[in-house]
Amino acid sequence: MQPLPNTCAWCHKIAEKSLAISVTIYIVIINSVIVHYIDMSRSSAGVSAIPQEVIESLSMLGARLRACRIERGFSLSDMAGRMFCSINTYRALEAGKPTSSVGNLCSALWLLGQLDGIERLAVVPPALAGARSGRRKAGRAKAGDHELDF
Repeated sequence: MQPLPNTCAWCHKIAEKSLAISVTIYIVIINSVIVHYIDMSRSSAGVSAIPQEVIESLSMLGARLRACRIERGFSLSDMAGRMFCSINTYRALEAGKPTSSVGNLCSALWLLGQLDGIERLAVVPPALAGARSGRRKAGRAKAGDHELDF
C-alpha cells in the first residue's frame, strides 16, 4: 500500500483532469448552441422561402419609406424614437427586411402620413363584403339558450 499523501495527490490530479474535461465539454456544447442559434436567426426556412418578387417589393417599399422620411426632415433617430423602437429596427424597415413586423410598418406609415394606403391591401371581394362570420362572440348566448353551465 502507498502512503496516504500520495493517494490524495493522485485523487486531486484526477479531479483536476475531470474538471478540465467537463469544462471543455461544456464550452463545446455552449459554442455549438450559440452557433446554431446565430445560424437559425440568419437563415430560417420561412425567410429563405420568400419569393424574389416579394423581396423586391419590400425593398421598393423600404426605399419609399426612406424617401418619405427624408422629405419630412426626420432622421433615423427621430423615426425610431417616435415609433418607440431601436434605430436598427427602423433601419430594417427601410432596408426591406422580410422579418420586419407589420406593426412597425404600420407605425412608420402612420408617422409619415401614409397609413390610408394600407386600406388598399387585401381588398375584400364584393361577394363577401356584406357577409358576417358565423362565429358568436364569447359570453353571448343565442335567444332561448338559458342553460346554466357549471
